[in-house]
Amino acid sequence: MDNCTNYEKEILEGIQYEAARLVTGLTCSVGINNLLDEISCIPLKDRRNMQKPILMYKYKQGVLPNYVYVTSIMPQTVSSSTPYNLRNRKNLETHMRRTKLNSNSTIPSSVKLWNDLCPDIKYCTTLLSFKNKLKQMYLPTIVPKHFLFGERSVQISHTRLRNKCSNFNQIFSTNS
Repeated sequence: MDNCTNYEKEILEGIQYEAARLVTGLTCSVGINNLLDEISCIPLKDRRNMQKPILMYKYKQGVLPNYVYVTSIMPQTVSSSTPYNLRNRKNLETHMRRTKLNSNSTIPSSVKLWNDLCPDIKYCTTLLSFKNKLKQMYLPTIVPKHFLFGERSVQISHTRLRNKCSNFNQIFSTNS
């Protein structure tokens, strides 16, 4: 999704990974998934996919800023355009797009992500609970509190030991 090239997406992701390596002190030998789990971070692609339903939630709740252009291009529910009692009557209308570029733009891709959400997430009563449920969907793990205390050098050593990229691991594996 989104209208940037794969090359641009990879560059942005690479910057995020380098920043995560700087923060954690991990080396390049650690896999991306372990690196993101270590800092309890969501990949940029998933973050973009989280922001789009948040936009639609704000629109549905009427808390989206009342810009004339944005609210005029937002789709209505299926029930507002048909008299039939359909299963998808609460979904937002999707229209056929002539090009992939158009269907990947913000509003159409947001509508698709919104319609794909499960009802218990869609119908949260507050924005905070909606965001929390979305976060749980994309980020099930939580960083333990003991990872966040102590001197930085000790924390870096501890992180490297946990992820098996420490010089200590080499010393202990040769002695055994």
